[in-house]
Amino acid sequence: MKIVCESIVNPNNVVLKETPFNIIEDKVFVSNNNSHPEESVFIKDSIAFPGMINIHDHLKYSWYKRIGKGKRIEKNQPHYDNVYKWLEDLYQTFDCVFNNTNDGLNIMFQLGLYKQIFSATTTVLNHSRHPKNILSSENQHINIVENFESELVVQPELISNVTSHSLSFGKSIQDTYNKAIKSIPQKAFVIHAAEGTDKATENEIKILGDLGVLSPQSILVHCINTDIKDIELIAKNKCTVVWCPYTSKFVIGETADIRAIISNGINLCIGTDSSCSGSKNLLGELNYAQELYNTRFHTEISSSDLFNMVTYNPAKALMLENRIGKIADGFSADIVIIDKKSKNPYNDILSCNPENIIALWCGGTFIYGDKWLFQKVSKQTDKIYSEFMINGRRKIIIGNPQSLLHSFVNTFNIEESVLFDFIPKELQL
Repeated sequence: MKIVCESIVNPNNVVLKETPFNIIEDKVFVSNNNSHPEESVFIKDSIAFPGMINIHDHLKYSWYKRIGKGKRIEKNQPHYDNVYKWLEDLYQTFDCVFNNTNDGLNIMFQLGLYKQIFSATTTVLNHSRHPKNILSSENQHINIVENFESELVVQPELISNVTSHSLSFGKSIQDTYNKAIKSIPQKAFVIHAAEGTDKATENEIKILGDLGVLSPQSILVHCINTDIKDIELIAKNKCTVVWCPYTSKFVIGETADIRAIISNGINLCIGTDSSCSGSKNLLGELNYAQELYNTRFHTEISSSDLFNMVTYNPAKALMLENRIGKIADGFSADIVIIDKKSKNPYNDILSCNPENIIALWCGGTFIYGDKWLFQKVSKQTDKIYSEFMINGRRKIIIGNPQSLLHSFVNTFNIEESVLFDFIPKELQL
């Protein structure tokens, strides 16, 4: 059955008007003409776009409140001067309530996936150490990219082993880099870098350059403490930079020189980071990024440019640009349909909320959206779904996030009020 929206919105300002598409198994195919076969479903006042890509999250830290602003902040300073001090506060706080049982980890990972789903995200790069196969296949509702050995930072020796959390980062940075780029298929190398404002972090890009681990396969997260020489070195080696604006401001109180990064032609992506420090989801991060950029650099960044940073740019960074990141023949059927609210579809994407998502497919599987469309187009018979209402619209969601919240409270013996802001309020306990 073909589906027709008022427009298909792709990266780089490519918009197709009233063009039918069809989902066959796990792939999407787009018609060459605008004719509407009788069996097609036309969705009025709607736009379709590729499922977004969150290139940086820590799924096991899908916590219900932000952590930080603790004792390792220097006197008379509102923020940490480097990430290593914040990590000690994170681990100490988290370890008070979090146990590393597989049941607990499974709950946190599943919550992290719903964080993606309710923000129209179908692929997430999970930067978390955890036991293998922590999620069963029936609970892995979206694409999870895990292509590194460990949660790498440049200088792990700056973290004191003060908690029960294991601080062993495994193999050296060079070994991890070599394993990633020599794997078949080739994988990206991901590392937090220059996350601070102090002497400890100002030379980290140079350190990575000296280690020989800067290349087109390198994904550098944050890059706050960088000068023009660092940015030129990143550009020369064709690395990707990941901007997590909310975390940068919350933890460090600063952000990278995004305007210089863009003007130097660096592949720039946006990620959420963990729920312990970042926005509620990827849509929230996009809106905060736009607000911060416009304020910080006294100029506007377009919603279409931001959209590229969560579609084509991360697909390129992950060397998956021929499979995900746009709606095109033979690409993975990771597709979102949302309400059309204005003449600018990219603005509509940024202003989208869970109510506005008409349909969300990942690999051809309907995972969230309006019940009426699910009943009309979905052939899923082997999945478990639950229902809820948002402002009179009956929604279908794969799995049962409300039951998951009950499991969270019971597993972690949480007595205080719990609010996961990335889950619709209609599903809150």
